[in-house]
Amino acid sequence: MTVEATVWRVGIIGINSAGLYLLERLSLTPNIRIVGAFDPDPARRGLADHFGCALWKELPSTLAALETDVLFFAGEISTNVISMVLGNGQHVVLHEPWRLSSDVLFDLSKSATTTNRVATVSCIRRWSADFVGAMTANNSGRLGTLQTVRFSSCEQGIPLDNSSAGMLREFGYHWLDQLLILIDSAPVRVFARRFFEDGETYDHGVWATIEFANGCLAQIDLQSRSRLSHRTGWMLEGSTGSYRNDRLYTTTAEGEIVDEPLPHSERPADPLIDELKLAWQGETTKLPTLANAARVVKLIEAIEQSAELCEVIRL
Repeated sequence: MTVEATVWRVGIIGINSAGLYLLERLSLTPNIRIVGAFDPDPARRGLADHFGCALWKELPSTLAALETDVLFFAGEISTNVISMVLGNGQHVVLHEPWRLSSDVLFDLSKSATTTNRVATVSCIRRWSADFVGAMTANNSGRLGTLQTVRFSSCEQGIPLDNSSAGMLREFGYHWLDQLLILIDSAPVRVFARRFFEDGETYDHGVWATIEFANGCLAQIDLQSRSRLSHRTGWMLEGSTGSYRNDRLYTTTAEGEIVDEPLPHSERPADPLIDELKLAWQGETTKLPTLANAARVVKLIEAIEQSAELCEVIRL
């Protein structure tokens, strides 16, 4: 498709809950046409009947035959398939990058660069109100140098099934992605613990302390089997100011702590889709690259290793 074209032909690979969400959201978006969806499970394919797109029973040996401009991968990911899609000149959006290793994501990032195609992640939570507020406070310059960053989410969630990649990867990925944006420095040391129930192969919680090269210290506490049911949001402590829950805290010359509401600019209704369409047209956007995703997964791998060995891991 050329930049001048007005309708982007999109295919969805994987009709799970994420795939159904993408089908519904994209089908309502101007300038996007869902041309087809695939899932190896006939029952799950049937869930997409009412979207009026083709239901592919199998993927052809060359995905170029699907006549799509963009493929969204909502479920399990095959590295070979993604490489083929990029080689065919189609754009790629991954919903679950945490199912790939950091090395594989780095390699795919290089492939995307050489083919000049957009390969990104459906990073919906990058536009969450709390993260936008934390970024606004951090970019204001009133916090000074960040010293500590904390985030805690303790809730009683729906139990994950055996196909889950676990709490750390499926939920922690998004918070760690935000953390690496908030702290403009490389993580250098990690100490972590993961929590499991007897007989389970996936974790239901993670606690991690992450030290960065610039001296900033981050603490992440994620629990999906907690009776406390609370979420702190991002809490930032800087050398001259602090942030929490849309409020900025500073100290006067007399030592009085003053808190004030943080002003917000108006956000678009669907920023991810807007950014994707701009990227497909060749314009600069704030979408993450697969190299960005690889750095998040590399941090996840370090947390997993630290938890397994019960020791500090150097990156």
